[in-house]
Amino acid sequence: MSRGLGDVYKRQAYIYIGLPYRQLVAVVELGKYELIENWLEKYSYDEEAVKRIQDYLTRNKVAMPIYSFQEIEPIDMRKMEKKITGFRVPISYMFIDDKPELLEYIEARTKFISNRIEHNFLNITSKDICIC
Repeated sequence: MSRGLGDVYKRQAYIYIGLPYRQLVAVVELGKYELIENWLEKYSYDEEAVKRIQDYLTRNKVAMPIYSFQEIEPIDMRKMEKKITGFRVPISYMFIDDKPELLEYIEARTKFISNRIEHNFLNITSKDICIC
């Protein structure tokens, strides 16, 4: 699900853990992806941040802000494969906006079990960039 909230673009995603669990375990709200290379100019005033960004670029090209995280009761993907004809657990990720049967199945079973953790990214400094 994508939606605009003020000036912030957000897309909902489900977090999946693989073998041996094969479960959806959380819901996150993601912002638009950013090209990490653009951070080189944005944080050019901080030599240490530039070093971290350059190192990070050897492994990653984009970043997406996580605006919220909330744990859910695990949803077993093996059961989902049996219930939804033609569905197979993706290797990496899958967009489900155009898969109404799958989206309905997931939404009907989504039960939140933790408090929602939120971040607005208003106070990000060069010290916060590419910290691993």
